[in-house]
Amino acid sequence: MARDQASQINAAQKELSDLLPWVDLSAAHWATLRVDRAEPAQSGLVRPDNAFLHEQNTLLVGWPTKLALAPDFADRVLAALTRDGIQPAPHAPLPALPRPAVTPPFWEELF
Repeated sequence: MARDQASQINAAQKELSDLLPWVDLSAAHWATLRVDRAEPAQSGLVRPDNAFLHEQNTLLVGWPTKLALAPDFADRVLAALTRDGIQPAPHAPLPALPRPAVTPPFWEELF
């Protein structure tokens, strides 16, 4: 169940206070960012043990579900490409493009 902003901040403050009681966070500014997890449906509501890769015709859709599964995700993508005979090949250099501006981290705009 999702917490509202105040409840999430209270839970984070308590957790940090329990884990790092020597750190003074009295002057800290707090904010939240709601992010919904992207995971394939699992029976029993358990977390996935493998990266997710779904194939539909020539389209591959997937994500590692957690950072530790990134190597598994890469292996699955490479296996699918190899199976279909898709291999890297040399190509002409791409034209020079202007470098885009870097967006500031979202947390810098929360305060």
